[in-house]
Amino acid sequence: MEFEMKKNSIGKDLLESASLGALSWAVGMMAFSCAEILTNDFLDLYQPWSVWRVVLLTYAVFGALLGLGAGLGIWVLRVLSGWRETSAVPLLMGAFLGVFLLMVIGVPLNDRYLPGFFAPISLATNAGAIAVCTGLALAAFAHLRTRSGGLLWLSFINLGLAFGFVLALSRYLDMYVLQTEPVLESVLSFGSVAIVGLLLWRCGVRILEIFTGEKVLAKAAVSGLIAIALIWSVGLYLEREIRPHGKAAAATDGKPNLLWIVMDTTRADHLGSYGYEKGTSPNLDEMAKQSVVFEKAISQASWTMPSHFQMVTSRFDSGKENALPDDYETVAEILRDEGYDTASVLGNYSLGRRSGFDQGFADVMDGPVNIFYLKFFDKLPVVKWMVRSGLIAPDTAVRWYHRHTFLEGVGARGADLTDRSIDWINGRDGDRPFFLFLNYMDVHDAFDPPEPYRSQFAPGVDPMLGFVRFDAEEGEAIDSNTFVRDVLPTMEPGDWGELVDLYDGEIAYLDEHIGRLLADLEAQGELDNTIVVVTSDHGELFGEHDLAYHFKALTEEETHVPLIIRYPSGMPAGARVPGAVELNDILPTVLELAEIESDAPMDGSSLVAAARTGNADTGPVFTYLLRDPRAKFPHTLAGHLLGVRKDGQKYVWSSGGEHEFYVLENDPKAHDNLYISRGGAPMELEEELARWRDSVGLNEISKEKLDPITRDRLRALGYID
Repeated sequence: MEFEMKKNSIGKDLLESASLGALSWAVGMMAFSCAEILTNDFLDLYQPWSVWRVVLLTYAVFGALLGLGAGLGIWVLRVLSGWRETSAVPLLMGAFLGVFLLMVIGVPLNDRYLPGFFAPISLATNAGAIAVCTGLALAAFAHLRTRSGGLLWLSFINLGLAFGFVLALSRYLDMYVLQTEPVLESVLSFGSVAIVGLLLWRCGVRILEIFTGEKVLAKAAVSGLIAIALIWSVGLYLEREIRPHGKAAAATDGKPNLLWIVMDTTRADHLGSYGYEKGTSPNLDEMAKQSVVFEKAISQASWTMPSHFQMVTSRFDSGKENALPDDYETVAEILRDEGYDTASVLGNYSLGRRSGFDQGFADVMDGPVNIFYLKFFDKLPVVKWMVRSGLIAPDTAVRWYHRHTFLEGVGARGADLTDRSIDWINGRDGDRPFFLFLNYMDVHDAFDPPEPYRSQFAPGVDPMLGFVRFDAEEGEAIDSNTFVRDVLPTMEPGDWGELVDLYDGEIAYLDEHIGRLLADLEAQGELDNTIVVVTSDHGELFGEHDLAYHFKALTEEETHVPLIIRYPSGMPAGARVPGAVELNDILPTVLELAEIESDAPMDGSSLVAAARTGNADTGPVFTYLLRDPRAKFPHTLAGHLLGVRKDGQKYVWSSGGEHEFYVLENDPKAHDNLYISRGGAPMELEEELARWRDSVGLNEISKEKLDPITRDRLRALGYID
């Protein structure tokens, strides 16, 4: 009987310790999550509540699962050490803070700086980190053990919030601000954040003491004011470091607004106004009837950053840069100086802060949002386990918990970006004209259209197919070069057809929200006084030329993009321009329409005359792709590519000697390379390209070193491995 009672007592203690572990760690994770959400929102790394709700739930479940294990570990510790009389709860709470800190600093430490876990330097460094985190856990335990009941739990939440603020803001500084800064400045910045967190915690302690009867109102007020002042100082520092935009000039009367929309990764030949028959774009097709449609708009690059840089500067050489330097004058800077309110809403986070693209914008809404568990899951086979376990649907696991897929998918949805755009337009003060640049990411892979568009365009298609570069066996995304080499040869035509169906569903979903934005402008009476530009930065390959994705070549599938411009006062409704034009031409076009003169150098030409006459006569059209050849990826051996098209002919020079020549009148998709059979390209095209190459400074092409922020962005988007 005594043995049985003892056995029951042990079982009860074990169950209680595990349950308290799950509860306390879930509460701690949710406190951290709240701090992380508030930090992201404070720093304009926006997500809607529908996303934050999932984030909170994930942290709670993740914390509860880890807490179960922690509860078992604390029970064993208490039994072996004779601490049976010591309350398990403060121990569990202190352990949470120590372990979580170890996770947050351990992931970047080992990923970025240490050579390998078992290397002597790594073992020593990790041992030091464990010692620091253990010390923090013991200090937290010493603080919490003097409390009990509700005060204990409130004190733990206060610690978790302050702790979460320090970690979330430190991760932000590490990602966006300090990777390229001197060591001393980094140390001082992290130290300042730690001091602010400490003051926030002390302020919380004082407030709790007030509510438990201690008369310390004055001290609490002083602590609170100091904390607020320091937070304000940190905010001003971040604003100065990240977005030195300057202020708009005095208002300019009578100028039109400008709404510039980029549908990232959208091919022209998948829109109804360009002859596509699947009904992907009813709202854009209706807009096209009131606009000028440029039938052969050519992007100057086949991937995001150089294409956007050239668009907003009308400068070819800006596309050579990893980050846009300040000495290029952008459309936002020109319009800001003309008195415009300026803002950008950016779904593609390669254009976000520290890319240089934000110069001239007074308001920048960008990303990526900083959610710790996504980074943590990315380093451990968590998503792989989720996909294989069957506990949740595999596509749900990839959609929400695979970091890169999340940041390119539900973390940058068109509905949310449109809501932000409408809110910004309608929430402005004063009567100044506005310029809004809007980059939508929905059409970029992963191809994961929401309902009802999935059922309409891709009924019955396996949703996992849309996560085309997610390798379920490896539990991670593979870069697009590896996809072309290893996966593309195994795909059947039916696979490509289904993938295109998902792609079309994404276009249709995005079309709905572009239509909603235009409808709101019309309801406000602003649409006809707004120059509306709809285009794309590049297209997409679906097996053509034995290639996939983009950033592969200068194919028509990658460079032929839509360009539709609506402005009733300056552009004829329903006009179509068949000749080839450049995206570099957009900036001079909108400046002419707005009757704004600029001294900024530009390589493009205004398309206003072409729109009114229907005849584009802007001379040769140029494109280029800078990419070093890599022996393990044969399709890259062509190396750097420079292209020119003129008079219905297209010539692509290759640094690897794989030159191309096409007669577009007979071969509009440029699939039949005539370079060898014709003995080269026409001399006129070669000379035209040589002159342009010299003027742009591409005679000496070298590989520039990528800074850590740019490297992480390009790796996340699959441009590098």
